[in-house]
Amino acid sequence: MELELKNLKGQVVGEVGVSETLFGTPFNPSLVHQAMVMYQLNRRQGTHKVKGRSEVSGGGAKPWRQKHTGRARAGSNRSPIWRHGGVTFGPRPRSYRRDMPKKMRHLALRCVLSEKLKAAKIVLIEGFDGMDGRTKEMTQVLKALEVTGSILIVTRDPERAVIRSAHNIPRVWTLPVNLLNAEDLLKRSNLVLTLDALRKAEDMWGSGADTIKVATVAERASVEAEPEEAIAAVEEEPEQAISVAKEPEEGTVAVEETAEAVTAVEGLEASNVPADELVETAADNVEIEGAVTAVEVDDKGEEAAADADAVAVKEEVVAPAEEKPKRTRRVARKPVAKKPRTTTARPRQRKPKGEA
Repeated sequence: MELELKNLKGQVVGEVGVSETLFGTPFNPSLVHQAMVMYQLNRRQGTHKVKGRSEVSGGGAKPWRQKHTGRARAGSNRSPIWRHGGVTFGPRPRSYRRDMPKKMRHLALRCVLSEKLKAAKIVLIEGFDGMDGRTKEMTQVLKALEVTGSILIVTRDPERAVIRSAHNIPRVWTLPVNLLNAEDLLKRSNLVLTLDALRKAEDMWGSGADTIKVATVAERASVEAEPEEAIAAVEEEPEQAISVAKEPEEGTVAVEETAEAVTAVEGLEASNVPADELVETAADNVEIEGAVTAVEVDDKGEEAAADADAVAVKEEVVAPAEEKPKRTRRVARKPVAKKPRTTTARPRQRKPKGEA
């Protein structure tokens, strides 16, 4: 990706290759909108303030008495429903500060720069060398570059001559490259960029991002290679286990040797061997059989011990946990309401006069 390089007279003096990362990023509208809202909110001071009913001057005396006037009750003439009263739920001093991750801010900036380049709204120049800070010089330069509308001039460092010459021109702003952001680019239609500012921008947001990306890819490749090595090591272990399992055990070898000895004894008997040799051979066979029996007993003992351990572990697992004694909760009995005693009052009999 290349850009035309121009001088202050508007003549093309060459072409400059630019970073694909800085000027070739796909546009992300939601991300750019989020960055724009953040920049706008961070410019707000949040110093708005109104007075409530407790802050408004006056309202100390009760306007009229509570009753017998025919009017509504009133306790203060600074009530929010009265004229010159306090304000209900008015604005209070607050902070509108909003933060955004650095990678997201840089990505939004690259998105806007890429869109500016696609729309041919970026003009690259060699520099502003030789300017003495007069407004007339900056007007001539912008006219030679054929740039109209709102313009943002970006330099590598703050240049006093550029700032003074563009200060009195309407719709022209200057900015060092380290303060460049997505909001300033969106608010201005054209971007005039010096060659030194372009190289610094590539160092901050272009080549640095490429280096980080390559490092991330390399790390992922190394991480992805590790599981393959682990899998290969695991795959090799079963082969070793199989080779070990194929080796004959001591008990098996002893049994095979005993069988061979018995066969040899039977062969000697069939070939009319003297009795002394047969006795010696029989004694040897008895010793071998005793060794085989001992080996078998040891194997059986080990198997029985293993079975006993397994049963003990199983019993420990299956054994239910000890139940904790349940606490009995005393429930207070409700007092039974006693029924009032109903007595039938008998009418009092009056004695006639004259009777004792």
